[in-house]
Formats: sequence, C-alpha cells, structure tokens
Amino acid sequence: MCEWAREIEDRGAGEILITSVERDGTLQGYDLALIEAVASAVKIPVIASGGAGTYEHMVDAVKQAGASAVAAASIFHFTEQTPAGAKAAMQEAGIPVRKNFVAAHEREELLLQYLVQLLGRRVLRPINKGIRMSWGLPGNYLVMSRHSMF
Repeated sequence: MCEWAREIEDRGAGEILITSVERDGTLQGYDLALIEAVASAVKIPVIASGGAGTYEHMVDAVKQAGASAVAAASIFHFTEQTPAGAKAAMQEAGIPVRKNFVAAHEREELLLQYLVQLLGRRVLRPINKGIRMSWGLPGNYLVMSRHSMF
C-alpha cells in the first residue's frame, strides 16, 4: 500500500483519501494502522475515511495515526452525532478545524434578504412543511430544503 501511495504522490497527487473498505459503514473506527502507514510514507495530506462511529475515532485518526483530515458519513446518518459535534470534539482535542462560513439561521436570513431584493420586494410569506421551509409568492412557489442551502 505504501508503494502505491508514494507512486500517487510522485505522479502529482495533492492529497490521498484512504478508505478501509472492510471498515466502511461499520461505525467501528478507522483502520489506524493503514492510515499511519500511508501518512508516514508520503508528504502530502492523507484524509482518513471508512469506519468512524464516534468523535473519538476521528480524533484518533488525526492524533494517533497522523491523518491530516477525516471524512465520515454513516456516523451522521445512523447516529445522533452531528458534523458540528465532530468539529467541537476535534477542536477540544487541539485539532484545528474549519469554521462554518455562516451559521444555519444566518444563512436563512441572508437568503431571505437576497430573495426579497431579487424579487423586487414582493411580499414573501412562510409556509412550513415539516423539515422543509418554503417561501410562497402569489402564483409562484420557491421551495428550498433547509439541509441543502448553499
């Protein structure tokens, strides 16, 4: 594996996303030995993927195995864990994390202000539909998911 990682680096890769297929989706933790072997073999950033089930798994991938970053999905789909919680846990462990550009409620307010400007200050009225938020115009409807804005 390390020879492949070095070859990829030699061919100009800027980073490596390494996924343990055996651990992917299991929520049992990253393959720390694999991550450590690849991260120590190359000079480019290594992103750990496959297996995160707790925030501690993410911290361990960076602090113990030497990953530059982590990728995760199942932890957010199948548990109560959140990306914001993961960032907070990593930051608490002393790992630098990227800050959100704008908080979710601020994004909604900015988007609403933009829509009002764009539509010539027509009156928008909120229509709540479960987890989705819609803004209705007479004769027109603009629907946006809270989870996919920006």
